[in-house]
Amino acid sequence: MIRHPSDFSLTPRSGATKGNLFRSGGKRKDVIYCRFFVTRNGRKKEFRRSTGETTVVEARAKAWAFWQEARGLTGGSERVPLQRATSPKLGKIVDLYVERRTDISEASEHTVTDYIGSLRRAVQLVEKEDWRDVNLSRISDDFMLRWWKGRYAARGLVYGDPEDVDESLNASLNSETQNMRAIFGRHALQVYKDEGMVIPDSLQRFLTMRKLPAEEDGFEPIPSEDDLKIQVLCQASIHRARGIEYRVPVDWAEEVPPAEIAVACEMARFAALTRKEIYAARVDWFAEDLRSIDVRSRVDEKFRTKRGKKNGIVPLNPNRVRWWFEALGSQEFVLPGEEHPRWITCRTKVGLWLAPFLSGRRMRLHELRKMAGWDVWKASGSLSAAAAFLRDREETARKYYLPKKHNAAQFGVEGL
Repeated sequence: MIRHPSDFSLTPRSGATKGNLFRSGGKRKDVIYCRFFVTRNGRKKEFRRSTGETTVVEARAKAWAFWQEARGLTGGSERVPLQRATSPKLGKIVDLYVERRTDISEASEHTVTDYIGSLRRAVQLVEKEDWRDVNLSRISDDFMLRWWKGRYAARGLVYGDPEDVDESLNASLNSETQNMRAIFGRHALQVYKDEGMVIPDSLQRFLTMRKLPAEEDGFEPIPSEDDLKIQVLCQASIHRARGIEYRVPVDWAEEVPPAEIAVACEMARFAALTRKEIYAARVDWFAEDLRSIDVRSRVDEKFRTKRGKKNGIVPLNPNRVRWWFEALGSQEFVLPGEEHPRWITCRTKVGLWLAPFLSGRRMRLHELRKMAGWDVWKASGSLSAAAAFLRDREETARKYYLPKKHNAAQFGVEGL
C-alpha cells in the first residue's frame, strides 16, 4: 500500500517491474519509471510513467506526485496524507528513548550517548540541517546510501567503485549503523507506538540494510616496539608523579602523558578494564592486599557492567596498584576529579594521546584491553583462561580478542 513517498522502492534488477520504481533496461536505462495501481469503479487500473529522473530520491518525489494526481483524477474519496506530517521528528524520538532508556534496553547512560552521537553525526552529514528537526520518515535505505557515499567521499573515495573498497571504513560504518539501529530496536519501537507516534514503513528498510564487507573479526596485536614504548612512557609518568626519577630517551621526553592518562592506560593494559570500568573504578573495588579488583554491577553506586554479565575478580600486581594510588592521590575513585572530567579523560584524552602509537585503530584504549587478554592467552595457551581474565565468554574472546587467522603464524600461534 502506498501511503508515503518512501513507499516507492526501486527494483534492484534493471528491467524488472516487480517493484513500483524500476529502470526500463532500454535505451534510457538510467531513467527511473514508476508503476502503481489505482481502483476505478471497483476495478484496479495500472499506471506506468517515466519520472524522467535518474536518482531514487528525485524519482520518488515525482512518483508520489503522479500517484496523488491519479487518485484525484479517478475520483478517490480522499487523498492519503503525507506521513511526514504526522511521523515524529528525531529530537522527539531521542528524548523519549533517553527518558524510557531503562524500559527499552540495558544500555548504560554513556552507551546511549554513543548511540545518539552516531545518529547525530550521520544525519547532519546527509541532511545538512539540525538533526533534531529531521523527520523520522527520512531515515531509510536512501539515507544509508547517502551516508555511506558521504563518508567515502570524505576520504577521497567513491562508494560503489570496486577499486575504492575500504574495509576499515566499512567496519566503522557497520559499527555506527549498529549504534543507530539500537535506538529503533523492537522494544524501542513498541514504546514509540504506545506513545502514539507514527512509525513510517521506510524505517524498516533502514533497519534491514545489509552490512558492508569489512575486515574480519579479531585484532592485530600492537607491534612490540609500540607496546613497549607505551608502557615505558606510562611508567615514567606514574613514577614521576610519585616523586621518583624515571629516565626516558631524550626524543621521548615530550611524549610522557599526564599521570591520569598513564594510569587509565595501565588499567586497560594490565587489568583488562573497559573504558566504562576505568571511569567508574573506586578504590574500595580493590582487595585489601591490592592483589585483585572486584568488577561487578553495584546498584548503590549506579554502576552496571555490560549487560550485567561482565563480572569477575581480576588478579593484579599489588605494586602496580599502589603506584596508581600514590601517583593520583586516589581517594574515592581511582581517577581524580568529578564525573565529567573523569569521563573526558577516558573517552577523549586517552585516545588522543594513544593516536600516534595506534594509528588507524578505533577505540584505542580498548586495544590495550585486547593486549591484556592476548598476553594471558600467550602465556597459558588456554582460551578459557584468557576469557576468564577478560570476563567474557570463550566465543567472544576468540572472536574479538585473539589475532586474525592470517596473522596467527607470525606470532607463533597455532590452532586458531
